[in-house]
Amino acid sequence: MALKLKIMRKIKFRIFNGSEMKYPTNIQEYSNIELHTGYAKDYNKDGILIRPTFKKCVFMQFTGLTAKNDIDVYEHDILELPNGTQGVVEWLECGFVLKLKNETVWQNLLWNVVNHYTVVGNIHERQ
Repeated sequence: MALKLKIMRKIKFRIFNGSEMKYPTNIQEYSNIELHTGYAKDYNKDGILIRPTFKKCVFMQFTGLTAKNDIDVYEHDILELPNGTQGVVEWLECGFVLKLKNETVWQNLLWNVVNHYTVVGNIHERQ
């Protein structure tokens, strides 16, 4: 008898528009962003372009994981150990990894270490 594994994660994104973090819940909320450039545009109620917003939007994908403090973990989140060690969540070829601050090496695949860390912010809102 073959063992069947069913591993699924919810595919969702958040968007930083230069001033605030957005958590879209449907495709309509992405409609004012040009995906090929990442720039947001504003439209009036008739669908006519009012003006481009010249702040580049940054898309961050949900990792499918939850940190120790029960917060969903996204790309570019800053995670922290109880001893103060911090790292940033990044995508690296095979999966999400945690890059420790002030280090040139990648720690480990995120799913191996996320239970020990808490989310303390993200790189875009801390700038």
